[in-house]
Amino acid sequence: MKKSTIILIVIAVAIVFGGGGYYLGTQRTEETTSTPTVTVTTTVKASATTSNTVSPSMTVTSTSVSKEQAIEKVRNLPAVKDYLTRVPQGIVEFDHEDAAANTWVIHVYAMGADASATFNWYDVNKTNGDIKAEF
Repeated sequence: MKKSTIILIVIAVAIVFGGGGYYLGTQRTEETTSTPTVTVTTTVKASATTSNTVSPSMTVTSTSVSKEQAIEKVRNLPAVKDYLTRVPQGIVEFDHEDAAANTWVIHVYAMGADASATFNWYDVNKTNGDIKAEF
């Protein structure tokens, strides 16, 4: 088989199976579909100590309340101060983090001989420091 015959066969196969336009000196164009682009702009507002500009359309404000700060905030509530005055052995301590609610859970209680006596549980929002008494 001659070299020119092989080239013609290759070109014919390329045309049949697509892409032959390149071999013939013409470009094959295909329709393309594009997915629309959606831009989401989010603004977070909170009482903050620092602010970082991320882009012209988005400002992220970072604030956080540490476990220790949450304990002190609860300890300084008037009801807790009164309780600790009446029950000097009262305890204010971090119990656990509620990640779903974005809170630190603080337990105020006293230990007896056989059991603990809970005064209250407090949820302290880790972002803004808001406090919610459980009961």
